[in-house]
Amino acid sequence: MVYVKGQSGNPEGRPKGLTDRRKIFSKYIKEDMPEMIATAKRLAKEGDQQMLKLFLERFLPCIPKDELIPEGIKLNKGSLLEQATQISDLISEREVTPLEANNLISHIEKKAGIKYKEDLEKELEELKSEFKTFRDKFGK
Repeated sequence: MVYVKGQSGNPEGRPKGLTDRRKIFSKYIKEDMPEMIATAKRLAKEGDQQMLKLFLERFLPCIPKDELIPEGIKLNKGSLLEQATQISDLISEREVTPLEANNLISHIEKKAGIKYKEDLEKELEELKSEFKTFRDKFGK
């Protein structure tokens, strides 16, 4: 078979009714999953090196997906620069990891961007109002 640009290698596509192997596997193992995880956890705790490695690599997330601000961290009210300095201090004191600090800084940057946009919109409205007053006073 010769590859032709823009032409599918399987023009008829996947046969209808063919079930994905992952779905089949998931269906048969789903009910046993809690017991399997408990066994893996027990073996890892008992010192089974392979299970410990598997448990750490597969079951535990490397990076928490939803935890933006670490629990217990409260930033003081103040300027955005003061908050960023506080985050830098938290890294030095080993209260947050550099990755957590990066998430916090990103949060502050987004907050600053929103505030900047609000300030610009307010200033634009004030300028429009002043221009309208000027135009009404001195004509078009």
